[in-house]
Amino acid sequence: MKKQFTISKIEKLPKSEILIEGEITEESVLKHKAEVIKKLQKNAEIPGFRKGHVPEKILIERAGEMTILSEAAEEALNETYPSIIESEKLFVLGNPTVAITKLAPGNPLGFKITVAVIPEFTLPDYKKIVGVEMQKKEDVSVTEKDVDDVIQEIRHNWAHMEMHKKGADHNHDHPEIKESDLPEVNDEFVKIIGDFKDVADFKSKAKENVSKEKERRIREKKRMAAIESILEKTEISVPNVLIESELSKMLAQFQDDVARAGADYDEYLKHAGKTEEEIKNEWRETAEKKAKVQLVINKISEVEKISPDNEKVRAETEKLLLAYQGADPVRARLYVAQMFLNEQVMEFLETL
Repeated sequence: MKKQFTISKIEKLPKSEILIEGEITEESVLKHKAEVIKKLQKNAEIPGFRKGHVPEKILIERAGEMTILSEAAEEALNETYPSIIESEKLFVLGNPTVAITKLAPGNPLGFKITVAVIPEFTLPDYKKIVGVEMQKKEDVSVTEKDVDDVIQEIRHNWAHMEMHKKGADHNHDHPEIKESDLPEVNDEFVKIIGDFKDVADFKSKAKENVSKEKERRIREKKRMAAIESILEKTEISVPNVLIESELSKMLAQFQDDVARAGADYDEYLKHAGKTEEEIKNEWRETAEKKAKVQLVINKISEVEKISPDNEKVRAETEKLLLAYQGADPVRARLYVAQMFLNEQVMEFLETL
């Protein structure tokens, strides 16, 4: 089968974009031109002719040769674009910007395509970098004060809850919670708030939970420090499409947070005196960093041949789709797969 296009130039642009210049054969354009005319014939209603039986010559005169040719050119480009990407072995991101540079009857179709691609970059010696961070010693001991602070927080939360049950507005009726308002920590109280045998059991489990939380925070701190250290030694030109994608996620999360707080999003913006674009501009640096982190994680997964378990991804995707009715199954699966991949990469790094 004859190739329907030729590529004359592929040029690297800033921000990990490329420019592709080339031509699509006249034969391909003519094929699509015939298809456009068929569509017009099917729907055209012109006095003196039955619907669907208007002669081609009259249709072209009515619609205009260049109008038909322009539509045929767009369809030819849409059909050919995937083949161009495949033949050049390009890993593109997002939708391309397409410009027609030459369009005339009896000639090939000239085009320019600008599209973002996955950036090429070299990872530093991440095993050495991560090893240094992961081997740093952190104090994981739990003091009596740590446990007392947690118990005090539980007592305050219980007191607030009891006030709400009684219909009190603690913001007005009770400006502060006094020590006398707090429940006594005795065997009866701890059995009410959880599955505890007595105060000693409650304190023991509280200490255990504080220890687990401390370990979790230290683990997260080491993970972030490891990634930060890798980023410091990695040069990546992040495509705008990835930054915009991260901004969209951040904005969606922010809108959910505002809604959960019982506020109206538009009213919030008005009160804050900011537009959505201004907020996104404030977040742009953070969004770029998030995109960089994801690129690094993906690159490490590629090098180390780490991939999520398909069965786990399927099961978790089903749960997500049940929780969020109407969600796009493809997007949901991609989200879940990325979550699993990120966790697996971080677990791998922790072993270094």
